[in-house]
Amino acid sequence: MRGALKLERLYDLPEVRKRNNQVRKAQKMNRVTDKHLSAKVDTINEIMHTPKTPWQKRKKGETRNVANVGNYHLSYAYGGVSLEQMVNEGGGVRLVCTSGHISKRELAGLMDAYISGIRDSKTL
Repeated sequence: MRGALKLERLYDLPEVRKRNNQVRKAQKMNRVTDKHLSAKVDTINEIMHTPKTPWQKRKKGETRNVANVGNYHLSYAYGGVSLEQMVNEGGGVRLVCTSGHISKRELAGLMDAYISGIRDSKTL
């Protein structure tokens, strides 16, 4: 019991408490927002030299809008978000990350890895 009291007193020292508070603050995660994800999508579109918007407005005489083939964009469904790429003019898409609609934090990590992979492949 006596050892436990000494250890308890050690944690009460002001410098130890200050250090523990600093560690707790450093461990807090920042919120991932739509703005963060949109910035990552813009980065991917710039690196890949693809259009920034998923759709082009129709020209006179056409009845519908045309998809920008190659564009990367976000899709929101089922309470999650996913990264998609346009593959044809009719609006067909492919999932870039085959994990489906996931949380924003998970997608942000996958997009960072995807961006790193693109940059690494371009430097070879």
